[in-house]
Amino acid sequence: MSRTCPWRAAAAVLATTVLLALAPPAGADSASDEARVLSLIQQVRTSVGAPALPVDATLTSVARDWAAKMARDGTISHNVGVGSRVSASKLSENVGMGPSIDVVHQGFLNSSGHRANMVDTGVNAVGVGVAWANGTVYVVQDYAKLNGTATPPPPANRPPAVPTQLSPAKDAVLRTATTTAQAVYSDPDGNPGRIYFAVVDEKGKVVREVWSPTVCSGCVAAVTFAALTDGFYWLSTVAHDGAAFSAVPAPPLFIVDRSAPTPPAGLKRSGTTVTGTYSDPDGVAGWLYVYVFDAKGAVVAQGWTARVCSGCTATYSLPALAGGTHHIYAFAYDGLLSSLAGPTSFGV
Repeated sequence: MSRTCPWRAAAAVLATTVLLALAPPAGADSASDEARVLSLIQQVRTSVGAPALPVDATLTSVARDWAAKMARDGTISHNVGVGSRVSASKLSENVGMGPSIDVVHQGFLNSSGHRANMVDTGVNAVGVGVAWANGTVYVVQDYAKLNGTATPPPPANRPPAVPTQLSPAKDAVLRTATTTAQAVYSDPDGNPGRIYFAVVDEKGKVVREVWSPTVCSGCVAAVTFAALTDGFYWLSTVAHDGAAFSAVPAPPLFIVDRSAPTPPAGLKRSGTTVTGTYSDPDGVAGWLYVYVFDAKGAVVAQGWTARVCSGCTATYSLPALAGGTHHIYAFAYDGLLSSLAGPTSFGV
């Protein structure tokens, strides 16, 4: 197995490091970082007429593990155990650290041994690993002449799936002010993660928000919100695996109404008015909606009363009616839910 001494490349990289800020780029993630390293390798090979290298899953796993170890150690070193995990007749490795991937890459190019590894036509597969720690990126490139063909790896970090089986579900009516919300967390890489839950009111304002505890992939994440007043709400969710967010599903609309109003009581017609008592167990003010049918079942009058307090009498003014028997129905409505009472009959 051929190996290149890391110190010349490391010195070149570290010499450049002192000139640059040591902050990791905002939103850095392993998938895009690895893609950048691979792109730079293939560009160098193309420039000298060397064929592009297939990416191998095992080499990628080895490189990722070693990059993570170097990040924990805070220094670079070679992995002498690559041969125990890969069946190959030839192995080589580049390792480096610095403030950015491009700076590390330039350090490799400035070292004849590291550059030779990148353009070697005697290898047939590559795997790369990238890890960040304290503003420094650690890069591993493992090259091999495999005793077989390269097996492509899965992406370094596929985002978690959109949360599913949301509860409260669409059009759900909750009879309690304390709201328990839940959704299924799922990650294509099997990583654990959390779900962010937010309750949005009719005006588009976030009135409750909380992260779930970390759960396994395929498990239910659940949270409990402090009491909500009666009203219409949307449940917004997004999953996070510690590195990437999922897409956001369409938020279901749900209703919080601890109790629907009771059916209007004491419906009666007196002269040119219809009256009834509006009552709501939650003490919420509301309206009555009155329907007047004739003997044939046709609606001859309908309309809202003024809004009244719970336990108060609501009044509807009748238009002129033809003679005959009539029937009254009325809904009590608290702004969210309604209940029906009737019929009450009278003659004209």
